[in-house]
Amino acid sequence: MKDLNEVMDLLISRMKRTQIPLWDIFCISFDIYENQFRKYDLEITRHAVNFYYIIRTFYKKGDQFGEGITKANSLDPNNIDSFIKKSQELAKLNVTPRYDLPQPGQTYPTIKLAEDKVVADPEGVLSDKSEEYLSIVQDLSQVKPTFGKLRIYISTMILRNSKELSLDDRKSSFYLEFPLKAEESDKLAEFWGIRYLKNSNQLDLQNRLSKWAELTVDSLHAKTPPTTKSITVIFSPKMVWDALSKTVGHHATGVALYDGISKFERGANIAIDKFSLTDNGLMEDGLFVANWDGEGNPQKTTPIIQNGIFQNFLYDQKYASLEKSKSTGNGLRSLDGNILNLITNLEIAPGSESLEELIEPVKYGLFIEEFSWLNPSAVTGDFGSEIRNGYLIENGKKTSAIKGGNLSGNTFEMIRAIDGISKEQIIQSKYKFPYLKFSKLILSS
Repeated sequence: MKDLNEVMDLLISRMKRTQIPLWDIFCISFDIYENQFRKYDLEITRHAVNFYYIIRTFYKKGDQFGEGITKANSLDPNNIDSFIKKSQELAKLNVTPRYDLPQPGQTYPTIKLAEDKVVADPEGVLSDKSEEYLSIVQDLSQVKPTFGKLRIYISTMILRNSKELSLDDRKSSFYLEFPLKAEESDKLAEFWGIRYLKNSNQLDLQNRLSKWAELTVDSLHAKTPPTTKSITVIFSPKMVWDALSKTVGHHATGVALYDGISKFERGANIAIDKFSLTDNGLMEDGLFVANWDGEGNPQKTTPIIQNGIFQNFLYDQKYASLEKSKSTGNGLRSLDGNILNLITNLEIAPGSESLEELIEPVKYGLFIEEFSWLNPSAVTGDFGSEIRNGYLIENGKKTSAIKGGNLSGNTFEMIRAIDGISKEQIIQSKYKFPYLKFSKLILSS
């Protein structure tokens, strides 16, 4: 494949032949290095290279304004011309509110998105981490691996637009998938561990695999908890993310405000006074950390809720324009090229109590590690989800393992009924969250 800058030069040269006044082009190439495991053996090592570009053009005529997107990887000039033409045809059909593109001259952060050692020797890093995995899993006597994947992504990105904006960056990240199973007599339990992580130091394979093994073994003896109309529940950081990202996170966006569905107003009290939530596009261990978003605006750190009070909406370029505000760097580019007004990484301020201190006053409650699914309604916040891995809390201590049973509640009501926030925080994927204790949830069998 050609150098990515040469590809961009070719695309721009073809674009300028069309006299289309408003456009942007995004190019990305990525290398994927992967090891696959079968039980205790390394089965497959592979290296894949991929590349594509996204052409986005706009159509303006009188009051009509539209946007068209094409995604391709052909470098044949005739094909490129046809993709540009197709994007204009789509722009004439896909009517959208009028807005402009980011211009050069903005101040950008300078966060290093790719680890030097990963970029310099991805095969070596993958080999070392694979050996570490195999060594650890051999010592996990109570569980057995079925298969596994460990993957490194290295991507190079370039963005150019008709305003002469010119940006580029490189990023690295990891993916791991390690199912474990445990057997005892006629019982079988499995834990399917999957994580996307930004940096190699977050893999923490020894502690991660030991934790997953513990959950697998405990699941062998887990029982369904009894129905309870009002129960105190402690959510793990991952479950807090699942509960809040698609609800509170969505209602904090400009698109939700513009569409008239957001439950939030600036200055309104929407949570307990000890709860603070931030959209942190600059969180260095966050998967969505970046110096610029999908449109080319600088990513930022934006307080959403401060001491229970709603502070700011999150905007991309379009919804900032429609709401007469400024982009907060929350225009994220989807795989198909669309710009979506979304959260980046979320961060909840820690509390003053340890996790042990959160558990101690609970006479009877639940500690939830994982749900089978937790997908609240983005509009209402309502959810009902089966417990996959959890524990009863009895007289201030975690006791019996539980699974099954359906826990239900409403995320917007939950942040008004937080009974405790741990001082421990977990940084993974797209969040830096503590454990949260909620009251008055409903548990049914």
